[in-house]
Amino acid sequence: MSPDLNPIEHVWDMLERRLRRAFYRRGIALLPERWEKVVENGGNYFD
Repeated sequence: MSPDLNPIEHVWDMLERRLRRAFYRRGIALLPERWEKVVENGGNYFD
């Protein structure tokens, strides 16, 4: 069977795309909160 026809590969590809989208959206949503922390700490986010 050709790897291109393996059904599980399509499932993994779909799952990976959905997870990337979810993490990207969450990251974008958290930007204002994280930026505020940077500003509050004088540019030191990890303090």
